[in-house]
Amino acid sequence: MPLKLRKENKAFKVEKYVHSYPHSWRTDEPLLYYPLDSWFVKMTAVRDRL
Repeated sequence: MPLKLRKENKAFKVEKYVHSYPHSWRTDEPLLYYPLDSWFVKMTAVRDRL
């Protein structure tokens, strides 16, 4: 979208921003945490049937 706005001369300001992420001390890979949907099962309710 910013490219389209820039081409149409409608962009107020376009700049690149470099984020500083924490990195793993072992692999030097960035540590990114993404929120994920999770499902949990109440195991105490079904323990006797297992």
